[in-house]
Amino acid sequence: MYIEGLSTTESEVQARAMSDPQGWLTVRNVYTGYDFRMEVTGEIAAMYPGWTGDSPGNQLTSRFNLFRFGDDNDILIDVYNGEGRLVYSLDLANFMSWNHITVEGINEVTIPVYLRFDGGLNVHVSVKGWESGFVDPVF
Repeated sequence: MYIEGLSTTESEVQARAMSDPQGWLTVRNVYTGYDFRMEVTGEIAAMYPGWTGDSPGNQLTSRFNLFRFGDDNDILIDVYNGEGRLVYSLDLANFMSWNHITVEGINEVTIPVYLRFDGGLNVHVSVKGWESGFVDPVF
């Protein structure tokens, strides 16, 4: 999950990091277990993934793992601002459908969600593009 342009100040980033273990994100409606038949089990719960942010708080990044789920899921990802107010809620099933992403029959999938706040009330939601980097092979 990549979040850009969320209006926060550096002091809000630091205060939120120190005072609220839930941080900037809440992932709701996820299963808490997995069985030997490769099926999710257990209770449905919320998780609070870790995140990193740049100094002015304009970019936040979070990487987290979930137990297997299907294309038709009830997972919601809530984004909070520096004051702890809900500013956006992403329905993961809808996001996957809009972007032609499937997890059916696949063991591990990375879903790169990119949220860009434009400073007003608009939020632009897309798939994060590929980033290039220098690779130095070791022989």
